[in-house]
Amino acid sequence: MKRSGLLSVVVFIALTSHGQIPVGAWRDHLSYRQAFRLADAGNRVFCATSGSLFCYHRNDHSVSKISTVDGLHDIELSTIAFDSANNRLVAGYKNGNIDIVTSESIINVPDIFLKSGLTNKTINHIHIRGNLAYLSCGFGIALLNPDKREIKDTYYLGPGGSPAEVFAVATSDDHIFAATGSGIYKASLNNPNLVDFSAWSQISDIPNFSESFTSLAWFEGKLFAVYHGSGTRNDHVYYSDNGQWKELGTLLYPDGTYYYSLEVCSGKLVVASQNYADVYDSNLRLLRHSWTGDPRHALIDKEDVIWTADHYHGIIRENPQTGRDTIVPDGPSNNDAFLAYSASGKIFVTAGGLSSAWGNLYNLPCVHIFDGQKWQSWTDYDARDAINVIARPNEPDNLYVATWGYGIIYLEKMQKKAVYNPSNSSLQTIIPGDFCRVYGMAFDKNMNLWVTNSGVSNPISVLSADGKWTSLNYGPAINAPNVSKLLIDSGNRKWVILPRGNGLFVFDDNGTPGDIRDDTYTRVSIADNAGNEISNFVYDIAEDLEGNIWVGTASGPVVYYHPAAVFEGPQAGGYAQQILVPRNDGSGLGDYLLSTETITSIAVDGANRKWFGTRNSGVYLISADGLKQIHHFTRENSPLLSNTINSITIDGQTGEVFFATDKGIVSYRGTATSGGDSFGKVYVFPNPVRETYHGDITITGLARNVNVKITDISGNLVFETKALGGQAVWNGKNFDGRRVATGVYLVFCTNEDGSKTYVTKLLFIH
Repeated sequence: MKRSGLLSVVVFIALTSHGQIPVGAWRDHLSYRQAFRLADAGNRVFCATSGSLFCYHRNDHSVSKISTVDGLHDIELSTIAFDSANNRLVAGYKNGNIDIVTSESIINVPDIFLKSGLTNKTINHIHIRGNLAYLSCGFGIALLNPDKREIKDTYYLGPGGSPAEVFAVATSDDHIFAATGSGIYKASLNNPNLVDFSAWSQISDIPNFSESFTSLAWFEGKLFAVYHGSGTRNDHVYYSDNGQWKELGTLLYPDGTYYYSLEVCSGKLVVASQNYADVYDSNLRLLRHSWTGDPRHALIDKEDVIWTADHYHGIIRENPQTGRDTIVPDGPSNNDAFLAYSASGKIFVTAGGLSSAWGNLYNLPCVHIFDGQKWQSWTDYDARDAINVIARPNEPDNLYVATWGYGIIYLEKMQKKAVYNPSNSSLQTIIPGDFCRVYGMAFDKNMNLWVTNSGVSNPISVLSADGKWTSLNYGPAINAPNVSKLLIDSGNRKWVILPRGNGLFVFDDNGTPGDIRDDTYTRVSIADNAGNEISNFVYDIAEDLEGNIWVGTASGPVVYYHPAAVFEGPQAGGYAQQILVPRNDGSGLGDYLLSTETITSIAVDGANRKWFGTRNSGVYLISADGLKQIHHFTRENSPLLSNTINSITIDGQTGEVFFATDKGIVSYRGTATSGGDSFGKVYVFPNPVRETYHGDITITGLARNVNVKITDISGNLVFETKALGGQAVWNGKNFDGRRVATGVYLVFCTNEDGSKTYVTKLLFIH
């Protein structure tokens, strides 16, 4: 059972305030805008979102994020509630997992998550009563004892005591009420055997008694219930009054509305409806009818401030004296992450995607951009499905966005300047309409932009540096319905993925882009030197620092060690090679590297190591030669958001590795940076190294693969290593494994032939 101190959240925020995180650290890049539940914790307000959890601190007005990076044990929260008597937050997840968050720890209670035989484990609502928490779940009511960290009882309210979804629970002094898809059920809290279905009875006199009710509240001796009717804006709030059921809010919404939550707080009833939060006093007089965007849950505090969990803007806070404002941590506008790309110290992530049949999803095109400090998101309303993005070389503010059906959108400083489609370029459409499908994009050394265009006769186009478009008739040679990612290697060869089991297409324009007559090209089956097919299902392609081409397939990664020979075939060395990894068990046998994995993404770091993203098994970091596994990060053993990896990219300047998953974006600070032929801006992080810091120390900005020696001020050698690309890492210990003493230490950096050197200092404080 994992425990994580929440103090780490504060430390982490301090370390990342300048855009820097330590080597080996993680940080999330989630969107916290899509909020759905609040919990008032006195000097704090917690907010559950589609991304994760965040907390607003009333004392200093700061905001802190709480995700898997900070100790949460799962993703996809479904509800939260604060236990004020015991000063703890109870968080429920869609998969039934439970976290108990205190100021000292985050404690996991996985009982429901681990229970077999339940098809719907979602925790819809949490009701705190005394030292117990009533969890409204997809199968019934689970009674949680947070002190013992166990599920004490389970109540099934379906026919004959079978599982049935419960959406909310409320209690009076002596009764418990449960809202279900087939009405409201009640039972006496004095009954010691609520597990027995016969202890429960249906409230049959409420309107629409056998239909769906989604929220409950007990307020001033009355039961309030949200009836969720079929059709458009057909929700109603009913309440009991002297044996009769009445409707609340009928004059406010004559055309109907949706109701999302009922909450009793500060002696008032708060109703969250479509676009409004309504506040009633104990006599059901309407005190506030506040427009709040698109609320999913609302509270009011003792200062009459209304807090709403808004579907698009995080927390909306309305103070009657100072007005309305929003509270949300920095992050992308949503958690869709399809393809990640890095350039000039910025990270770009498209929020599009394709259907399983390679059709449209019809999502608004969106690109998330991270500059190391903050995220921005660009969205367009005239197109759909942005699936790729690339910046003009050395111009990270000038972007080309590839869409699946709407051509290419050109942006300058987040402003749309042009749209390239069949009307003004060589791009083609499958049929008339929005079927100009573009995926792959890459610049060559002469600033020509090459793109792939699916389902058309001329599937390759090039935009020359002087602005001229040309399409190339490789269609007969490609002979495949779709073309996707495009890589231009250091030899100016273009490698095109032919998705859905069709291998690769490789061509060399011979320095004459736009003229196919002198080109060399071939369609490539992913096969070994004997012609045995490995897998033609190709998902990604990358060139390493030695010019080798790595291809991600459904049967693991393969390498082309002689890429120029691909046009001549296996006899010339132009074949795919799997890496045979020795078992080292005395058998003399080996296994092909990750041959059971579908490799969805490949990224090469500054030390020529390979990061492999997979469809179902998370991320692997493999040594430069492919023989050693350095890391294997999964959802289960790390803060990785999901084992399904869509894309990986690396900020070469910092070594931070960004993982675009089907659940959002998270990053990890790796040990290697890009480096260069000469020293750059060399710095040590952290510096000084204080007594409270026990992580790795990095020396960054080095020339590639230099030797690094660290001595004390007297010249005694305490550590020696070789840089990983442009960065060296030290754990702060000497050769005897002891932490070095307080003092100044000198860092000597020298390349292999001694022609380039650099010296810097760092300070240790104990």
